[in-house]
Amino acid sequence: MRADALPRAVLEQLRELDCVLPGQTVCCALSGGADSVCLLRCLLELRQRLGITVTAVHVNHHLRGAESDRDAQFCRRLCAALGVRLTVLHVNAAARAAVEQCSEELAARMCRYEAFAQVQADWIATAHTASDNLETLVHRMVRGASLHGLTAIPPRNGRFLRPLLRITREQVETYLAALEQTYVTDSTNLEDEYTRNKIRLNLLPLMQEINPSVKNTLIDTSNYLNDVATIYNK
Repeated sequence: MRADALPRAVLEQLRELDCVLPGQTVCCALSGGADSVCLLRCLLELRQRLGITVTAVHVNHHLRGAESDRDAQFCRRLCAALGVRLTVLHVNAAARAAVEQCSEELAARMCRYEAFAQVQADWIATAHTASDNLETLVHRMVRGASLHGLTAIPPRNGRFLRPLLRITREQVETYLAALEQTYVTDSTNLEDEYTRNKIRLNLLPLMQEINPSVKNTLIDTSNYLNDVATIYNK
């Protein structure tokens, strides 16, 4: 993918949402991983065209010891190099999991969105991709879901925007390579302890053996279901 193609796709998504106005602030939820670094670079590429201010927020969940601190330090260095104001917030996801008697994955999500509520910005952009949408769809199909549930991740929810929902993880990595932009990798993404990882590492490869184009097929299905749900809810 050419270095200018992905920002154009993000611009198209934002224009379709028709909610970001000149003079507003868009805060990028920055983990330091490929997807969020890609989103930050795209927003910076588009900020003059959109007339917006771009900031970033990093939430340290303190679940991976030194690796969590490494990610926070990477985000600090990246934002300093790019001239982006960064807010770093600290949460204790392990303690939250113990109190709520839930998985650390779920506790981290709850802590993260509570932290985002502290952010002073008009919009918070998260780096969910088409690949994340696909994994969410499969997860909900396995558990069972309503029509609304099968629409997976919405491009806008309150003040949260997901401008990368039409971009695959592979396209993200190609874009960053073209920019020679580094990022960090969460080591737990390589393990199949979490349900989403099991889907990405085990289930989807098996499905691809049956249908090599299954990712595109499921993404198209999710888009179709989203259109149906939109019409149904009118």
